[in-house]
Amino acid sequence: MDYNILAEICPVKHDRKAICTIISDDGRKQTVENLSNLAVEFGCKITVAQVVKYIDSLTRWREFERNGNIEFISHSYTHQRLDNEALSEEELEHEIVEAKQFMEANFNTNQIAFVPPNNQLSDEAYTICKDNFYAIRRWRRLYNFLSPEQGEDWLQWLNLGCKGICDVDTTEERNHWIDEVLLQKKWLIEMWHDVENERNGHYQCITLEEAREHLNYIKEQSCNKELWVASFTEAVKYIQESQSCNLQVSKITKTRWRVSLDSGIAKKDCRFDMPLTIKIIVPRKIKKIYGIFENTKVKLERLNDLSIQIELKPGESFELLLCRFF
Repeated sequence: MDYNILAEICPVKHDRKAICTIISDDGRKQTVENLSNLAVEFGCKITVAQVVKYIDSLTRWREFERNGNIEFISHSYTHQRLDNEALSEEELEHEIVEAKQFMEANFNTNQIAFVPPNNQLSDEAYTICKDNFYAIRRWRRLYNFLSPEQGEDWLQWLNLGCKGICDVDTTEERNHWIDEVLLQKKWLIEMWHDVENERNGHYQCITLEEAREHLNYIKEQSCNKELWVASFTEAVKYIQESQSCNLQVSKITKTRWRVSLDSGIAKKDCRFDMPLTIKIIVPRKIKKIYGIFENTKVKLERLNDLSIQIELKPGESFELLLCRFF
């Protein structure tokens, strides 16, 4: 008997409905300590948009990153307003390019995304950023699409929206953001700043108690397999790869297929190396499913919707083998 399969790249990793990304701006030491502990406690990834001058111990900051739940991206060198037209080209290069180079030299996170101070950029600063980053978080209080278009308009890659954690007053209101993106199938980027025992008067500061209440709800939705809690870099990589990679399915025999991803964006930039989730639907009559990865045969299990999921990096492939009988 001849069988057919359907295969697609999932818009969100693990075929979740929506994405939540937490970015804490500035990277002051006590906040980074607190965020690192919270990320471990709730088993999630948190992005710190780091001002270089606020790093007082590279050894300690590298320990935060090495723990695996915190990533550091650039938030400029000294936190000057980059919409200041009086800044010279050399000053802008220092704040944007040299800060990126410092982060690349001292941390493992690929510096493909940027958060400007105060979310503001002059036209000249924007031009420099476009030459150095694939994604920029700005200030418009909107949810992002799961597949932003290339460009500089609102909600495009170089002008992503966010929700400020203190734009609202209660945990219930913050948790409602999660409910909305799950319903709308969107990408929520939350903008945090300081996280302290008590509010310190700084912009968008929340307490540890408030952070725990909100993270607990985020974790619930993640455990329910509804929400992907991704760092900024993870989300940018996954979406950019899914936008650029082509999935190819070719039949070898009646019960055997080769499933492959082309290199997409990774062909020009090898930093894009994140596995994409491939969802494959096979006929109900099939009793056993195997994947052959580099000559290793692995039994694959169906999920509740009778599909299987495989993780493939750009440029990778495997063979799918179907068996009708046990």
